[in-house]
Amino acid sequence: MIKYYILCSIYFVFFLGYIHNRANANEPRSTICAYDEGKVLSQSYLDFDQNPHSGWRFLDSKGCRVSAIHIMKAYNKGASSLTYDQHKNILWHIGQLYALDGHREEAIVYFRESKKDGLDVWNDYVDVTIAFMLRNHKDLIRYENKLRHEPMPEAGYYYVRNGKKIELSWPPNLDVAERLDRCFDQSYNIAYDKCTVPTANPIILK
Repeated sequence: MIKYYILCSIYFVFFLGYIHNRANANEPRSTICAYDEGKVLSQSYLDFDQNPHSGWRFLDSKGCRVSAIHIMKAYNKGASSLTYDQHKNILWHIGQLYALDGHREEAIVYFRESKKDGLDVWNDYVDVTIAFMLRNHKDLIRYENKLRHEPMPEAGYYYVRNGKKIELSWPPNLDVAERLDRCFDQSYNIAYDKCTVPTANPIILK
């Protein structure tokens, strides 16, 4: 009986040590992913959503995807100054992080929420992505071709930097849609920006 208690005591001490070591192993990770939520939520939209050195992108670049998703949800809910487009863009980025992590159902919910009223060229791209997540290649090709043939605005498609007009390729995101098509059998993580399958002639659905 005494031996039994001794063995149990030894096991218990060992178990506590194991848990302690696991906690310590996770501690650097927790430190890396720590952030001042109030400070992050006070950032401008451009700093929060577009700057790789701040906001959610900085967290995600350190491997802190759960924290990045959490702070995006909080920012989208609490930032009263967001425009309609900015709000939709953040919903899209939440969906992307879920998709990159393989959480298909969660990604689709946020992708659908990111659609913009009256902006077909954006909604086509969203539909391509949703079709990819649903593993529906026929729909993906249909929306890809719809995107490809969206008419360019009469004023052109460009942005202005330092007073100079910078022309952009039209339609936007067609390159991503084509990669999702070519690497349809891969994960979103691969197909989105690591697809190495050569470009083929596009399939035109009648």
